[in-house]
Amino acid sequence: PAGAKRSLVLHIPPVTCPSNESEFEEDRFIAEAEAAEKARLEEEVRLVEVRRLAREARVAEEARLAQLKLQEEEARKIEQLRIEEEAAEKIRRAEIKRLEAEVLAAEEARKAEMARLEEVARLQNEAAKFAEMAMLSEEKRLRAERKAIEEATARKAAEEKAAEEARLAE
Repeated sequence: PAGAKRSLVLHIPPVTCPSNESEFEEDRFIAEAEAAEKARLEEEVRLVEVRRLAREARVAEEARLAQLKLQEEEARKIEQLRIEEEAAEKIRRAEIKRLEAEVLAAEEARKAEMARLEEVARLQNEAAKFAEMAMLSEEKRLRAERKAIEEATARKAAEEKAAEEARLAE
């Protein structure tokens, strides 16, 4: 079995002894079997080590792939955030432009209203001047009319007085 230790006890019979030839043959066979077993065990240990190294390499590769996947996901999230920030910036700029346009339109409307009010005030002033001039004209006309009436009344009174005096004189 793997990891088991065996002690090799080799019994080497003397070569000169013909009776020990079969024993020598048996010992050689045992030594070869033990050497083959040792080589098989060493091969098994080497295979176990190769499998362990392959497993470690596979685990390391899986970890590297997982790390790459995490990095790709992080890069995708960062790119998504960048895209969202750009979109938000575009929206913010559009909102600023819209508000600036509203402010400009309100300012233009205010200026137009001020100009309209100034024109209304000017026209009202002109109308007031015309009304005042008309009123002054009417007053003048009424004074002239009154004066004419007074003069006519005075003339008539003078004529009546003259006629009365002429009648009294006759």
